[in-house]
Amino acid sequence: MQRDREVNAQLAEMDYTVFRFWTHEIKKELDKCINDVLVYINTGRIDW
Repeated sequence: MQRDREVNAQLAEMDYTVFRFWTHEIKKELDKCINDVLVYINTGRIDW
């Protein structure tokens, strides 16, 4: 988790938005994962 925080901070400094999905989320809720990305693309914000 510490490594994830460090990588997220580095990516944020480079103006990236980080989406982190667990394998089980993708397998069980693929539509929701895709929708999260599409909502961000369309609105520029994350509604988690």
